[in-house]
Amino acid sequence: MNLREQLYQHEIEKIEHFGEVQLFNHNFPDPCFCEGFVFATDDHDRKVKIQVAQLTPQGWQLESRDALAYLPKGVKENSVCWAPAVTPYYLDTYGGDKTYRGYACFDTGQGMGIYSLWTDDLHKPFIPKNLVCSGLEYEFIDPSVETTYTVDENGHILDREMTMYFGSMKNKPVKKLRLTGDGFQAATDIQEVTRPDNELYEAPEIVSINGRDELVVSAGSTWGTDTYFILNPGYIQNDTFYPHEKNTVLNGRHTNEHGQWMNPGHQEIVKYGDRYFMFYHRSKIDDPNFRAPFVCEVLPTTNGFKV
Repeated sequence: MNLREQLYQHEIEKIEHFGEVQLFNHNFPDPCFCEGFVFATDDHDRKVKIQVAQLTPQGWQLESRDALAYLPKGVKENSVCWAPAVTPYYLDTYGGDKTYRGYACFDTGQGMGIYSLWTDDLHKPFIPKNLVCSGLEYEFIDPSVETTYTVDENGHILDREMTMYFGSMKNKPVKKLRLTGDGFQAATDIQEVTRPDNELYEAPEIVSINGRDELVVSAGSTWGTDTYFILNPGYIQNDTFYPHEKNTVLNGRHTNEHGQWMNPGHQEIVKYGDRYFMFYHRSKIDDPNFRAPFVCEVLPTTNGFKV
């Protein structure tokens, strides 16, 4: 067992004991996990556009560095960087050498845009690459990317398919588009995934269980800190969306057991071995704009996920 696996195992033991674990006490909204790091929406007070923390032998350590090298061209200097999504990108052999692709929302001046980013090492900052899509303010929010690799018997990559999902405002559907093979640009037009709903769907992601692709979102009736539960609204098969009966993964209308945190939101479900763990933030009751990162285990069922 290498050091990273040892650190993961220690964190899993804490989750098994406590059920829900707070990573650290800092405003760290929209957490995204990738290979021992978590990334988050910018911190205006620290003048950091993409926050980053690393799992170390001392626990989760918030780093002082900015995980974004500089703003994309044309983006306003005071723009907020929302909801970074980070995924490994295998180059020639699945499980071999890799770089990383990141995606984040910025205020472009005319509206919201999702930009692609890249780095060859998660200890280094991400470099902005291309504008993937843009539209009216808050029309494109909270990207996530699902990558499917086709490999030969030796694990060499023959093809890769990268699909971006992004969230919606109230009464608008979750949408998706296909990315180019390098993950930097849109390759297809935007398609609707769900039908319009009365809920606001943030942070859509696809998690494969039971031979189908489950859609998991953060849902609520209003924008931002008032999202109040994590929902598994349905699954996708053969490009068709099939709704569940409002399968709630984690309800946030009440506080957690510590009493001072509520409103879970902006989840990311990570598979480790044959188990699934969910990273998300919670709002502080006496300061709803303060959102700290948490993690818990989620269980796959025949009707999606549950805590």
